[in-house]
Amino acid sequence: MNSRERMLAAFDRKPVDRIPTDIWATQEVWDKLRAHFGEGADLLAELHIDGLPGVDAAYIGPRLPEVGPGESVDFWGMRRKRIAHTGGAYDEQTFYPLAAAETIADLDDYAWPTTAWFDYSKMKAQARAARETRAVSCGYMAPFYFHNLLRGLEQSLMDPLVQPEFTHEVIRRISDFFYDHHRQMFEACDGLVDVAQVTDDLGSQTGPLLGMDTYLEFYAPQHKRFIDLCHKFGVRVFHHDDGSCRPFLPVLVEMGIDILNPIQWTCPGMDMRELKNTPVWNSGGGPSSSTRMH
Repeated sequence: MNSRERMLAAFDRKPVDRIPTDIWATQEVWDKLRAHFGEGADLLAELHIDGLPGVDAAYIGPRLPEVGPGESVDFWGMRRKRIAHTGGAYDEQTFYPLAAAETIADLDDYAWPTTAWFDYSKMKAQARAARETRAVSCGYMAPFYFHNLLRGLEQSLMDPLVQPEFTHEVIRRISDFFYDHHRQMFEACDGLVDVAQVTDDLGSQTGPLLGMDTYLEFYAPQHKRFIDLCHKFGVRVFHHDDGSCRPFLPVLVEMGIDILNPIQWTCPGMDMRELKNTPVWNSGGGPSSSTRMH
């Protein structure tokens, strides 16, 4: 098997010649690997890692603001600064664009991204080249996480409880962009995308970050909308969720996620053997008895 065949077989719950692998690493790790193997080396090949390359649309929107040394800003207006820690440096968010918003009028004043800010024309060629040897990913839809990033974590956790109407509007506007953007990316790739992320970190190291009622009212409808979009284009759904997210898994499986990453097995409720053998994944009209989490 080559890397593409191996990864797709695992996604589709078919036999593999070995467990497929991927790597998500900090810049310090990549720098050390390049220093070891030499600039220009195929690091995935050197490490026998299958990988899951992504394709994306090119940003052609309004010019982004100037920032100082060590700082960055994205098209959402989120600002980050590189902060040194013991063992490495990380881009810490320093500005949350909607932190001070209080009304729908405040949301109207924000420059929401649109599909007109992106060039989708080169994506098909990128996907065709990538899939010669590897499975191809495209996209990242995370309404809870982007609610956190736009409002700040503490405020975003309070919003559904104290400003439900406002919160619905924030999440709808985030999600409308995600939906339209990913629909155009999938159309541009013309069947060449294997997997997309419909994701959110719903769990902490000890338990859920939000209550089930809040999840079902505010975020689950958008997850379902994104999952259905992926499946409409024949794209598998990859759900990344750190920590202890066990209470949400039956709902996510019933909505149609195909892949769970990671299984953080040291967190409460995330024992790998127990998850693998839980029959609840197949209750309530969800996937068939052949479905198991990977």
